[in-house]
Amino acid sequence: MGETLSAIAQPESRSLYSERFGPWVAIVALAALLRALLAGRGVTVHAVLTGPVDTDMTRGFDIPKASAESVARAILDGVEQGEEDIFPDPMSASMAGSWRSGVAKAFERQNAALAQAALAQAAGVGS
Repeated sequence: MGETLSAIAQPESRSLYSERFGPWVAIVALAALLRALLAGRGVTVHAVLTGPVDTDMTRGFDIPKASAESVARAILDGVEQGEEDIFPDPMSASMAGSWRSGVAKAFERQNAALAQAALAQAAGVGS
């Protein structure tokens, strides 16, 4: 799970930004790769992209935070609804629409289609 927007809330802290944004990019990239590779097997992959959550890790930051309980409920709801990318709190949800309709997500879908075609071709060659 990546706490995406806690980094944005504290832009003056370069290390906090790096520590939060770097894992978020890695999570999105890994989820996209796993989706492409596992879709043909009926496996779904969900990326959970959170804003700040009220945990021990964020307790010292004076920023709005979602409760861990509400985030957990929203994650389960997102999985149940089949959402690929789950934005389980108010801060991250504010960027969900632009993320889902953005260039990066369109590029992910194109790459997934290419990966599925390549996997199907490789499976046919090995038969």
